[in-house]
Amino acid sequence: MERVLVDEETDEIVALVIRRGVLFHHDVVLPIDHVTEVLDGFINVRISDEELDRLEAYHPPPDE
Repeated sequence: MERVLVDEETDEIVALVIRRGVLFHHDVVLPIDHVTEVLDGFINVRISDEELDRLEAYHPPPDE
């Protein structure tokens, strides 16, 4: 997990930014609804690898 995205109005976690790929890494936004468990840096999800591959790419804000 690379970062946690939080709704600024409610302070609720809305998504996690995760790194995909073995050789060529890219970060994607994983909506929190797909997460079943987070243990010791491992994230268990209830969607397929194909669905994970179609997640929106994460682009950090310009000030980072």
